[in-house]
Parts: sequence; C-alpha cells; structure tokens
Amino acid sequence: MKKRSKKCNKGKRSSLTPERLIWVAFIFACTFYCGTKIFLTSYNMSLATQDQILSQKVTKQEKKVEQLTSDVNTLQDKTRVLGILDDDVADNQKNVYIID
Repeated sequence: MKKRSKKCNKGKRSSLTPERLIWVAFIFACTFYCGTKIFLTSYNMSLATQDQILSQKVTKQEKKVEQLTSDVNTLQDKTRVLGILDDDVADNQKNVYIID
C-alpha cells in the first residue's frame, strides 16, 4: 500500500475584500430599511388611533360647551327669571328689579 501524502491546502484565507464589504453594507441597509419601515408604520397607526380618541373627546367637550352656553342664555333671559319669581319682584324704572 502506498501512503498518500496529504497536501496542505491552506487555500485563500477569507479576507474582507471591498466586494464583501459592499455586500455586508447592502444587507445591513436592507435590514435597517425593513425594520424602520415596520416600526414607523406601526407608530403611525398608534398615532392615528390616539388622534381619533382625542377627536372624540374634543367633540364631546364641544357639545357640552354648546349645551351649557344654551343653558346660560336661557337663564339670562330676564322674562324667564321674572316668570320664576312671579309677584316677589318689583321693578324700578324697568332697569332694577327688587326681590322681596
């Protein structure tokens, strides 16, 4: 039997060539792009939800303000106040009302 001699094939040691560096940078950029796109989309959706909630709260508050304004206007009407007091009120020159 013949002994085979093993050849030492060291081959090329992997080094960081400009082409590999470009590929690594490209893969990193694609991963970063996809990650930020997903993050920003979900963040935009959460902001839209908060916007809708705040819009509903503002609408409710506006309705309350309108209702209170209407109540104040009806209570400011002097005929309404005089109607509630009936005969307990005496007017002085149509400007000053005296409550007995």
